[in-house]
Amino acid sequence: MSAPLLARVPPQSLEAEQATLGAMLFERAAIVRVAELLRPDDFYSSQHQMLYRAMRDLFSEGDPVDLVTLQGRLRDRGQLEQVGGVSYLLQLQEMAPTAAAIQTYARIVGEKATLRRLIHAGEQIRNLAQSSGDEDVGTIVERCQQEIVNAGKDAASPAALDLVPWEAMLDDPDAPPWRVPGLLPDGGLAVMAGEGGDGKGWWALMVADAVSSGEPFLREFRTEGAGLVLYVDGERGRRYMAARVKDLSRAMGRRPNVLFQFRPRKLDSDWLADLVKAHRPALLIVDSLSRLLPPGTKDTDNAAMSEVLGALRDIAERFACCVLVIHHFKKRGEFSDNRPVARVRGATSIVNVADVVIATAKTRDGLLKIEVVKSYWGDPADPFLCDWQPGEQGGTSLVYAGPADPERVTKLALAQEIILGELEGDVRTREYLETACKKQSIPKRTFGDALRELQKAPRISRAMDGKRAVFGLVAG
Repeated sequence: MSAPLLARVPPQSLEAEQATLGAMLFERAAIVRVAELLRPDDFYSSQHQMLYRAMRDLFSEGDPVDLVTLQGRLRDRGQLEQVGGVSYLLQLQEMAPTAAAIQTYARIVGEKATLRRLIHAGEQIRNLAQSSGDEDVGTIVERCQQEIVNAGKDAASPAALDLVPWEAMLDDPDAPPWRVPGLLPDGGLAVMAGEGGDGKGWWALMVADAVSSGEPFLREFRTEGAGLVLYVDGERGRRYMAARVKDLSRAMGRRPNVLFQFRPRKLDSDWLADLVKAHRPALLIVDSLSRLLPPGTKDTDNAAMSEVLGALRDIAERFACCVLVIHHFKKRGEFSDNRPVARVRGATSIVNVADVVIATAKTRDGLLKIEVVKSYWGDPADPFLCDWQPGEQGGTSLVYAGPADPERVTKLALAQEIILGELEGDVRTREYLETACKKQSIPKRTFGDALRELQKAPRISRAMDGKRAVFGLVAG
């Protein structure tokens, strides 16, 4: 008797519902993210429906959403004990996921609700067919089709709080989260570009190994948690990739949690989003952009590239994963501007849509130089070098080989020392501080970086004196 009964339990995920509500209770910004995706009846548990309504009502009225206010609202409605009391609210708060994961849990709740609506629509269709009588079959078919359409509309209809108030945006975190700090954004799109054969493929496999294992990337950069990696390879094929995988596994001494997709379809359908939805990876690697473009699409087409990269970025945001796209530089002779960001092949929208752009280059002594040339996320990693190194059990891996410009690191520290020394006596304008650094042959860009780092520490403060920015030492 138990198996048939269990088979009739509607699709639901109480764990995802609890994680969603816990994040809303813990972080006000999470309420806005969830409200874009869910309605009260999307929750399977009636007590979770009550909690969600109460939290949304508090938020809509401009009140704080915390344990005290939520208890008061539920008590006023006579629902506090129905939802499990104060102890259950504390339990939910302890289950709160990170901000980056909240939309993933909310989407799980929404997907389960859609499945329940489809089951209900199926029951309605069966009832219509069985009680049709002498009714025209064509009419019955139309009514059945409408049931399915209505179920889909319910799933796609926006939540009541689809408009985000100014105040709510003030509660959003100042800095989006990183998967690999300074290099790969969590829930964002990164594009890595360089010349052919300069090591992008090796670098991507090293990233896959680090993210899937949770070990430091290149033994230098920490990774934020471990998770599955999907590697979509349209560049080389299984035979070529297998040789590299075996080589890297011997060097690292482990077998990362990485799934490969070879000979994939082009980026002109929803198959990639379906793949990510099914496996929920922490990192998706697309190698390479040019090989996976739809037939007839050129990477010089600005509108087409904006659409393709926009779809990839949407996948990153929807499923709270990092998407890393491998791309190429223009051929030598095709560019006049030698800056790495200007050498990225194709339309400018490739760089514009990406959250982070990473450039690779081989140095004269055979090292691999990595430089973040654009970062919407902020706090990008400084340029650094990688070197190929044999493992103890054989094989080859990349390792961190130090900063790309040691002299810049030295001058950055000197600039900070000069700025702090000049501010010991009085507040100073930016122009005054820049001139003091210039006397010590410190480039303008290095001075600006030093000034920003001192403000972040924070060791210096910034204020406005009329139209001039002035800086001073932070007390204490």
